Amino acid sequence: MMRFLLPFFVFLLLYNINISAQNHPKLLSINITNIASDSGQILVLLYHSETDFLKKPFQLKTATFIHQKAQVVFDDLQEGEYAFAVIHDKNANGKLDFNLLGIPSEDVASSNNVKGFFGPPKYKNAVFHLSKNNTVQHIKM
Repeated sequence: MMRFLLPFFVFLLLYNINISAQNHPKLLSINITNIASDSGQILVLLYHSETDFLKKPFQLKTATFIHQKAQVVFDDLQEGEYAFAVIHDKNANGKLDFNLLGIPSEDVASSNNVKGFFGPPKYKNAVFHLSKNNTVQHIKM
């Protein structure tokens, strides 16, 4: 009987180690450069699905910056697809402002440095896969 139980317990132990390694929280670091001025704040909105992209962020972080550079870190993320938007909230009102034509009056950027063409960027162009423990994205405003 013991001959059969030992391989079974070894299998369970190895299976548990594999599952816990896959579910280990991930870290996403976003380095933002080329910020036009040192006024206001930086908003980074993280999205976890195409349906929520640019509508309902999964997480939101605010950053201050020095010498036109900022860094935001999201931790405790699961492996999967993500996209983010960056807003230079120059007047620190916590939102993206628009002019009378509906064009953003504050600087914006998105993951993969994707720019929109006659509108906001598409999720399929901004999405990236978070799989490593420490993923770094470099964004130019």
